[in-house]
Amino acid sequence: QTELEAAQKRIARLERAMKKSKSAQTEPLQGMYEQLTQLLEILPVGISILDSDLKVVFENPTLLHILDMNVYDLRAGRYKDRKYLASDGSPMPPEKFASAQAQISGRPVYNVETGIVKEDGETIWINASAVPVNFPDWKTVIVTTNITPRKKAELALRESEARYRLIAENSADVIWVLDPMAGKFTYVSPSVEKLRGFTPEEVMAQPVNEALTPESLKIVSDSLQINLPAFIAKGSGTESFINEVDQPCKDGSIVHTEVTTTYLFNKRGEV
Repeated sequence: QTELEAAQKRIARLERAMKKSKSAQTEPLQGMYEQLTQLLEILPVGISILDSDLKVVFENPTLLHILDMNVYDLRAGRYKDRKYLASDGSPMPPEKFASAQAQISGRPVYNVETGIVKEDGETIWINASAVPVNFPDWKTVIVTTNITPRKKAELALRESEARYRLIAENSADVIWVLDPMAGKFTYVSPSVEKLRGFTPEEVMAQPVNEALTPESLKIVSDSLQINLPAFIAKGSGTESFINEVDQPCKDGSIVHTEVTTTYLFNKRGEV
């Protein structure tokens, strides 16, 4: 909120000066107004100012670039013809816009994620903050940040996760994710029920040692003690190891399996 806070401070000073103003102070006030306008023009975030009727009376070049709209269409209110989305992709009604919330509540409203569907169908994602002010023709200042790249990355990640989950949940092989430090499975694919009779939820609720016979547990533990520290020291990449182990089934029988274990780091640098 650095840029917004800077603009707020300038606006607050101008408001205080206007309240104390006399006719002799018109020229100094005009100078302050011009300085504020220059500041808003060069900020690296989109700035728009609305009057009491929520009509745009000021916009900076950055806003026009973010919205991909010319000043004439913006001033004519053609942005209202676009479709707006909430952060979850559902339709956003006008009363949920940051500007409308600020005008209704009389208080600043920060970080309202909003999707704007352009005329060509492309969606722009913005983070909008709005602050009420008390000038004769300025009533709401809106700061707009373009977050489209981040939202696209999040969407791509969700789609990738969905594809991998689809593969995992329809594979005949059992796929699992283990937190070696906690000794707990964090994911087990549905095919485990066909192999061992346990549901994925039951396996994840058990400590990892219950997924192996005592003899196989020693094999896996010895492998972890040797390979895990070496992988952590490596600090990146992946390492895979194959072990043949026996696993207990829900009906008391034992199933012999070949397990391929792949070590990798998550985003937090954890194995």
